[in-house]
Amino acid sequence: MAGAALARGPPAARGLHGGLNTEATASTVQVTLEPEQTRTLLQEVPKAWHTQPQEPLLTALAQALTAWAGGAVALVDVEGHGREEVLPGVDVSRTVGWFTRVFPALLDLRGTTGPGEALRAVKEGLRAVPSRGMGWGLLRYVARDAALAALPMAEVGFNHLGQLDGVVGEGAPSCSHPRRRPCGSEPRARGGHTCSM
Repeated sequence: MAGAALARGPPAARGLHGGLNTEATASTVQVTLEPEQTRTLLQEVPKAWHTQPQEPLLTALAQALTAWAGGAVALVDVEGHGREEVLPGVDVSRTVGWFTRVFPALLDLRGTTGPGEALRAVKEGLRAVPSRGMGWGLLRYVARDAALAALPMAEVGFNHLGQLDGVVGEGAPSCSHPRRRPCGSEPRARGGHTCSM
């Protein structure tokens, strides 16, 4: 886990609303890539660099955050559906639902000089996380370890659900809509991450 490294690496995000992070201050910015750009980013780059599709995305996020905040380290909570094979021999294909897991990732770009080196550093850092972060929640929140509880919390969250090409039919309803507060949520309630991708 990135435990010891987290203690020495500062989070990269700063409060976007003067420190105020509530449901009422939440907003959405939507950026759309052209199909060719998407294909390059999610198919060609992973094939050429032997990465998972989320690794180039996290590299771009780390580069943007570190350029914006100054420095070379970004602390990001990485969320995943947990359905990939983590435990050998465990078949979850007939199980309904996700095994969502969130773990802190220290995206460390120190010593990198360009996109290729940055991608390699992020890829190696993510792959060093035991069981792809599957046990972090248990360690952090159930074990009640004081050292883990004292670690800084990531202000940035990242969730890449994967590619849905061929899963969702042409003309199907889209999930692309402005962010809405959950029904009955209190506008003054503390928001989640300062920034979520």
